[in-house]
Amino acid sequence: MLRVKIFSGVIQGGNSAHLEREINNWLEAEQPTIRQMTQSSVGDQIAVTFLYEKRRGEDQAHLAKADVPEAFERDMEDSELDPLEDEPTILPEAELPY
Repeated sequence: MLRVKIFSGVIQGGNSAHLEREINNWLEAEQPTIRQMTQSSVGDQIAVTFLYEKRRGEDQAHLAKADVPEAFERDMEDSELDPLEDEPTILPEAELPY
């Protein structure tokens, strides 16, 4: 899932070194996967915007776990994970009444 993080020079008191330090601290702490970065300015103030994903695996961790209802677990307890039957059962052809 893409997320947005904005750093503004206005919040940092117009100090570009402090803004740079804040961005570097965030990058070190979060280690995000940056998808896009934009820098814009209004007058002498700078804003840096990041479009990012959290560290690899954190955003998709919930996808790795599948909830299987207990009823299915009981029914599938002794079944093969990869059944040997290759083709599904084909129904016989039937003439449709028109």
